[in-house]
Amino acid sequence: MFRPGGKLTVTLAGNYNDGLREVWHDRPSARVEDQIGEVVVEAVAHAAALRVRREEQERRLVQAEEAKQKRERDAAEQKAEDNRIAFLKERVDLFEEADALARFVRHLRHTTPAHRSEKMGSFLQWAEAYVQHLRESCSAAVIDDELRGSDLW
Repeated sequence: MFRPGGKLTVTLAGNYNDGLREVWHDRPSARVEDQIGEVVVEAVAHAAALRVRREEQERRLVQAEEAKQKRERDAAEQKAEDNRIAFLKERVDLFEEADALARFVRHLRHTTPAHRSEKMGSFLQWAEAYVQHLRESCSAAVIDDELRGSDLW
């Protein structure tokens, strides 16, 4: 509980720890009223320190926002790169599958006797058509069409 003691105290709150004086008390050698010039000078210094602190805080906030935006851009760029790599690998897998299936169908054509069954002939025709479809899906024209409709680039 505060009880006036007949002594004047002036306190400048701030806790800046910048070597600024914050408290003036009545003393036997000097009353606060006689130190008012010092109080005003320190108040101006406190105001300047407060301004510097606020500017530093604003600078840190701006830097934090810029860093956040950079992280978000980097993450988006990495995701786009991952998507491009996945797209490329899918096309390579299709290309390799088409190549392996074409070799297998050629092998079957050369090793199957000339008097093969109707079902074997139908199977080979279907397999060749499927291989052709896979090869077309790996063509530059098809890939170009897919890229035009995507956001990969």
